This record gives sequence, C-alpha cells and structure tokens, in this order.
Amino acid sequence: MDEKTTTKQLLKAAYDFHLAPEPVCLERNTNLVVTHEGKEHSLSANVLLELLPKPTVLIEVKVDFQNPLSSLVPGSSLQLKINNTEIDSFISKVSYPDGYPKLAFQSKSLPIHLFTSGGDKSCRTTERTLFHLFNFPSFTGKDFEIHKSQNLLVQLNFIDLTYNKWRTKIQELDTSREAFKAIRETGGTYLTHVAETTKLNNEAYSHEELQEHFSLLSTFLSFVRGVTFWPTCSIGFGEDNSEVWKEWNYPSQSTKPPCSWFSSHHPEQLEQLFPLFSELWDTSSSWQDTLRTAIYWYVQASQGGVGLGMDTSIILVQTALERLSYEYLVLHKQSISEKGFNDLIASDKLRLFFSALDIPLSIPAQASQILSASKHLNWMDAPHALTVIRNSLIHPKTKHKEKIESCYVDCWKIALWYFELSILALCGYRGTYASRLTAKMVGDIEDVPWRR
Repeated sequence: MDEKTTTKQLLKAAYDFHLAPEPVCLERNTNLVVTHEGKEHSLSANVLLELLPKPTVLIEVKVDFQNPLSSLVPGSSLQLKINNTEIDSFISKVSYPDGYPKLAFQSKSLPIHLFTSGGDKSCRTTERTLFHLFNFPSFTGKDFEIHKSQNLLVQLNFIDLTYNKWRTKIQELDTSREAFKAIRETGGTYLTHVAETTKLNNEAYSHEELQEHFSLLSTFLSFVRGVTFWPTCSIGFGEDNSEVWKEWNYPSQSTKPPCSWFSSHHPEQLEQLFPLFSELWDTSSSWQDTLRTAIYWYVQASQGGVGLGMDTSIILVQTALERLSYEYLVLHKQSISEKGFNDLIASDKLRLFFSALDIPLSIPAQASQILSASKHLNWMDAPHALTVIRNSLIHPKTKHKEKIESCYVDCWKIALWYFELSILALCGYRGTYASRLTAKMVGDIEDVPWRR
C-alpha cells in the first residue's frame, strides 16, 4: 500500500475525549423521562463518560426538593427513557453541588443503543460505523495520513483490517502521543485511536450484521493486546452520511499494557492475521464460542499478579489451552474420539495438540527455573512441567512444593507463549511474532516455529 499524504480520509473522534480527568460529555440537555411510582417525570439530562476512578456511563439530572425524585437514595431502581429507548437503571450517587439534588443514574446493562431519527434496528441500515479505542497500542508503519495540527504536520499511522466484505480502519489521533505517554506513566484509560467499519463498495448493513462483526473484532483485538477490547461509543451513519444510531458504553479498564505476541513496530502482523483469524471464526459457531471463551481466559491470565494472582493465571491459561485442544483434535480434525481425549492425562492432551500444530515440546532455554527443577523431578518436556505445576496448585498435598513454587513465573510465561502460538498456528499464520520468551526490546521479532 502506498504512503498516504492526504487528509481526505482522516477520521476524527466524535466526542472530546481530552486527556484531563474530567468526565466526557456524550450528550447535553437531552430529554429524559423517569418513571417513579407509576408517574412519569420529564427532565433535562446530561450523559457523561467517566474514566476515573473507573470507567462508567452516567446520566445526570438536577431536581428541586419539591420533585418526588429528590428523596431517592443510591441503589434505587428506576425505568428511564431517552429517544423512545427504555433504560433499566439505578441511582449510583446523589450529590448537592448547588444546594439542590443531582442524581446520577447508571444503566444496568450496556451499551445503551439509541436510534437518532426514529425506527428500530430491524429496519434501519448503516453504511459506516465510527467507534473509539482506548489504550490500543501505538504502532508504526508505512501507512499513514498527514494532518495539520496547530501549524504542525503530524503523521497519523493507521492499519486496515479487511476480511470478506468488511473493512475496519484503525487510525491514530493528533492527541495519541500524549495519550501513550500518559498510559506509560500512569496506567490510566485514554483514547488512543478512532476507527471506522464499512463494507466494501459502500454496501449497507444491518445492526445485527454489525454486532456479529464486532464480536469477531473485539475477540481479535483482545488477543492482539492481551487485554479486553471492544468498540466504544459507536455511531452509525446512513447513505446520506446522517447519523442513524449511536451507542453509549465505556472502555474496558486497563492497567499498564501487558506483553503480547504483537510487535507495535510491525503492524503488518495484524493485517496478515486478521483474515486468517476471521476465516477460523467463520468455520462454525463452536469455533466462535471456543475462541471467545479461550481468549477471555487468556486475557485474564495475562494480567498475572495484577487482580488475579499468578497461581490463578496459571490455571486459567492451561484451561484455555485444553479448550483449544479439544475443539481442534476432537471436533475439528476428529483425530481422536471424545472418550479417547478424556482418557488422556493432561500432559498428553497438550503434547498431542502442540505436536499436531508443529509447536516445540521441549522446555525453552529461557525457563531456567523449570529446567533446573526438571533435572530433579524428571519432567520430560514442557507439557509435562506445565501440568505438574498446575496440578500442584489444585491439589494441596504436593511433594517438592518449594521447588515447584520457584517455577511459577516461568510456568506462567511459557503457558501464555504456548497459547499465543496455538492461536497463530490454528489460524494458519506463517508470519513473524514477538516472543514473550526471547524479545528484549520493542521491535524484536522472529518467525513462528513452524515456518523455520
């Protein structure tokens, strides 16, 4: 793809997602109908996205003391309505900034989906959808737009994820560098990219089609970064570029970026993997459920030591590997029966799975603690070591407990490495990746093992 030097395709955020900690206003002075004790109250409300202390969407209204709503307390459940959209909500907090009650409502489920110009999702079609990504990794490459910001020319990098008839462009903003700096220093939640999903030839699509594609996209992006990702505050536009619908939701709460297989210096890895991942996803509903579930467990395990303990992370990622192995060996390849698979010990399940994908079985040289322990405990290979360590966490009466405990960090890293290679291999990916075992600097990559 040629380098881009035009601003014609430049994407812009739909809201002022500034870097300051103040809430972001998604909608100002919108008409809100609150039903309380069988009576409707029409009020003017502001819809806010709060990012601190944790991301949440609030619907705020001010009332006077004569209004029956003024006596409500946090936790009270109420039915709201905006643009004919029913919202099952509760009061999350009550404050008195000007001496009068201010109520903050939260929806019991997100996203809140509103159709801007009437109709419903069964009869309205979309030609492009704009959405926002928070804490997505910085990437560099040959594809970029040139944008003039405060009399300076700024390079905004972008990637294209294309599969079948779908295309999603993910692009940096002129505030992205400030956001990346803030994330490195504070680990907070900041807008880093804006994205747009279209169908090729500007073909219109339904809301149901988009949600199916977003499920795929969210799962893929979560695997890319090792943390949960989903499209945030999406807006759908029709054939005349008018707003058809919008969704209010909040981004996942992110810690400082974890390590993953993706190298930010090589965005082509995403462009190469996405159609392969999408093809596997489209194989069956069973594969979709397996990928969605296994990657969710992988994401949780990637945060080892943050939230979940290292021990829980080890158990989770190996559970994810066994889920993948069952889907591939029993259901997809039918190379072993369900009974035959269940009769195997855990290490043999992983050994058979990795061998089928041409992933090395030997204990990596970088796992010094496991290599040392294996000499005393006769661990024959990595699957053997991983499952013994996992079993020691589940069964409290374990021999050599102190020696096994010294292997926890190695076990966690190797299990995540195996999971990442397994997904790449299942997709038929033959490109490069950043190995969490060998990469020492940003940009360090190597070929996947089955390509060598």
